[in-house]
Amino acid sequence: MNSQPIFARTRMLIGMTGMIILIHFPPVMAQILPATSVFAVDMSFHEPNGFDKRLLIVDKGGILWQTGNLEDVKKNHTAQSASNRQDDKPDPVQAYPIRNHVKSVSALYAVFIIDDNDILWGWGKTANGQLLISTDSNIVIPEKDPIKILTDVQSVLGNDYTVLAIRKDNTLWAWGHSSTLRGDNLPGPLNRPRKILDHVVTVVNSDNHAVALKEDGTLWTWGNNECGGLGNGHSGYENYRPTPMDMGLFGGKRILSIAARSNENIVLTENNTLWYWGNDNGYKPYCMNEPVSLPEPLKKKIPEKLEKLVYEKTYLWGGALYALDTGHTLYYMASVNPDPSYDIDVTKIDKNVSEVISTTDWLAILKKDGTVWIKKYPHTNEPFISVHFVQPKQNDHDYK
Repeated sequence: MNSQPIFARTRMLIGMTGMIILIHFPPVMAQILPATSVFAVDMSFHEPNGFDKRLLIVDKGGILWQTGNLEDVKKNHTAQSASNRQDDKPDPVQAYPIRNHVKSVSALYAVFIIDDNDILWGWGKTANGQLLISTDSNIVIPEKDPIKILTDVQSVLGNDYTVLAIRKDNTLWAWGHSSTLRGDNLPGPLNRPRKILDHVVTVVNSDNHAVALKEDGTLWTWGNNECGGLGNGHSGYENYRPTPMDMGLFGGKRILSIAARSNENIVLTENNTLWYWGNDNGYKPYCMNEPVSLPEPLKKKIPEKLEKLVYEKTYLWGGALYALDTGHTLYYMASVNPDPSYDIDVTKIDKNVSEVISTTDWLAILKKDGTVWIKKYPHTNEPFISVHFVQPKQNDHDYK
């Protein structure tokens, strides 16, 4: 193991008067653990101020790790390349432990974790009511004093407006600012979790609408329908309540995976067919192309034996997404839309991948050996950067 000092550690707290207080902790020695000594099981990108991007990682032992700002990583790599390093390989990204007893994590501006007792906790920015605090307040909840939100939780999906959580009894709960995504028609923010659907297996949130897969194999949609994203044959009408889709439109095939972004959707069925509906609005007040208001099969060549889909988070139109097959090979697929003038452009990214997440310009993959790798501009030829875990040799003030 390599040892190195952590030269500067600063914690920012916001006092009662709004004054920013910086607390410096003394330097400590730390060990850089081998990449394979920490077995990661979950991860999420965190954008604490909308510009910085960090990666949160949960390992098999329940420790939550956090990297520094990934944008600084890219700058350092560029500087290394400019200095004509012989190997031209970027230095590993370093992650530091911040919390124990964590099972899973989901984050955007705020961070949500599920602990060993299936309790959901949150910290970070309180805007839009995700942390059960009024949207009028501009408080940053510190990681050391998280908010207890909900018990008996098995998964959580957070974004900058609405939080969706599935409890152990497979009920779906929602809270936050956007009433269209909360599954109700109540005005203003909802600062307490509210049950909106039963028997839910998984849910995705596009920022405009949501899609849930239930235990009986049916899909339910709600939210903004500006570009046909709800798949009900119409566009331009919001639906505040979860409503079932016509499953006969999918040819009676079982749903394997769902992905949603902006106002468009991709579904994978058991016969290895991709279905598309909606249309990307490019985060603009209009649709980029003619909306597709009912699911359509994409009659285009795609990799065989696909198992899971993840949309690339980008603000550009194009219908690009990542796909994992049953052999754990990861693909990047561009031009995934009904336009017959374009074939789906498929690029094989890596093998032995068990999980993939995406944020604007960044990709993180979790491999079957528990290692974590990141990459900026994922569809380019730039190399992946490994994540190494730095374990303090003495008690760290931030680690508990």
